[in-house]
Amino acid sequence: MISYHKTVLMKIKILLVYPKNYHIGISDVSRNPIFFGKESGGCPNLSLATIATLTPDEFHIKIVDENIEEIDFEEPFHIVGITAFLSQIDRSRIIATEFSKRGSLIVCGGSSVSLDPEKWKKIADVLIVGEAERIWPEFLKDYTKGIHKKIYKEDRKIDLSETPLPSYKYFSKNSLKKYLWGAVQTSRGCIHHCEFCTVGKLNGFKMRYKPINKIIDEIDQLCKLGLGNTIFLVDDNFSGDLNKAKAILKAIRSWNNKKRYQTIFYTQISLNAAEDDEFLRLAAEAGLLKVMIGIETPNYESLNETRKYQNIKYDIEKNCKKFNEYGIQVICNCIVGFDHDDLRIFKQQFDYLMSGGSSNIIIHPLHALDNSALKFRMIRENRYVQWQSSGSNAERTFFNTQTYIPKNMKFDQLIQGTFWLFRELYKPENLVIRLQNFFKNYESSEMRLSLVMPVRKIDYTSILIALRLIKYTILKAPLSDIRRLKEMLSVTIRSTHPHRFLIFIENILLLFNTNQILRKACPNINSLEYPV
Repeated sequence: MISYHKTVLMKIKILLVYPKNYHIGISDVSRNPIFFGKESGGCPNLSLATIATLTPDEFHIKIVDENIEEIDFEEPFHIVGITAFLSQIDRSRIIATEFSKRGSLIVCGGSSVSLDPEKWKKIADVLIVGEAERIWPEFLKDYTKGIHKKIYKEDRKIDLSETPLPSYKYFSKNSLKKYLWGAVQTSRGCIHHCEFCTVGKLNGFKMRYKPINKIIDEIDQLCKLGLGNTIFLVDDNFSGDLNKAKAILKAIRSWNNKKRYQTIFYTQISLNAAEDDEFLRLAAEAGLLKVMIGIETPNYESLNETRKYQNIKYDIEKNCKKFNEYGIQVICNCIVGFDHDDLRIFKQQFDYLMSGGSSNIIIHPLHALDNSALKFRMIRENRYVQWQSSGSNAERTFFNTQTYIPKNMKFDQLIQGTFWLFRELYKPENLVIRLQNFFKNYESSEMRLSLVMPVRKIDYTSILIALRLIKYTILKAPLSDIRRLKEMLSVTIRSTHPHRFLIFIENILLLFNTNQILRKACPNINSLEYPV
């Protein structure tokens, strides 16, 4: 049993943990064993790096990202802090149980805790509910006095000028070497009220942007750590306030132009950004190469049902093409299973998505997330299902859990249709068509000739991936895969896009990663028929 009051002469030891996430995202290619080591990771956890900065020097901190580094349960800590998504709750419970046996105080925070604290009360001794900038230091003060509470709740939205520069010095040096990109948060909040979404409930329905000088400082810091080749702006809606977003892009463009080798950025935005040509030009010239957009569905009745009014206002296909014309790839986030969806929706989604220029497509079966308006409606209609895993292990995913009863199909049909749609979209020949559409949209645009896009450094990781790809192609790839890879390469070579080979490599990684995930989640994926 560790007691602070028995060890007042030593620093209080805090372990900050990001648990193993068994639900590997389609776009997260960093853990594909064909091209990366088994312990490689996407980016350092930004939340824990920020919590570390908020912690006074009188405490000793260690950060462990369990996705790339094992936890030593025998190392004693006074406090163990865990941040996690709901998909990681089972692993969080195991970690908490192990350290509780050893006398550690368990503190849990993060989006899942803030949205539904009740789910975490049996796991943690202390809950951090809401943004942590003020309440984490408050908890630590109380802890040192021996009077800490069980719940610390932030009732206001923090001015992002109060958010400190994240600290990465508490990650082990070996861990930092395994990350492939960095992350910077430039804003919080979203102006939209989509029924299935929880961003507004979590971060507010008004946009809050970080001061530009702080954003540049964070980007600079990542570059010094060797994580500045690619940076993900982890905003839920970067373009929520277009004028402020454009000011940030101007600053990033100016910063990037001063570098010999420049940085590529990805982020999440809304479809309306395509209506602003100044934004698109600034985005392309700042280095924004890829944007994730919630396209959701071509079914306008479903868009209206889920209050995705911002997509109803615009021609979705036209606006996605507009991004392509500026050399920007669109990651299409799509959902199936709305009340206005029947079994025809999977074929409708396939036809719609194949006509566009998005090679990266993520399909989610609809879920009634905690604290979402959709969950409250499902409860009122007696259609809500407590999120329970249908599997025998702790690996919860969107595919093996149910949170509501669909209206025009059975849950098994929804999951079968989702797998079918994923499989068809990520057949190599179909990926080639969408990649070809992207390059065609770019090459046919008038503005591409006047764009000055950043030049990204070819680093060691990129070379290693290319070599492993060549090795795989020569030694292991079936003839059908080799033929498709040649087709992708042929399409790529004919393009003038300055990042065409990066796009080529990313799409190969995406292809392998997606099919690996699908085979694991659905072993009979290749023989799966359309749901009837």
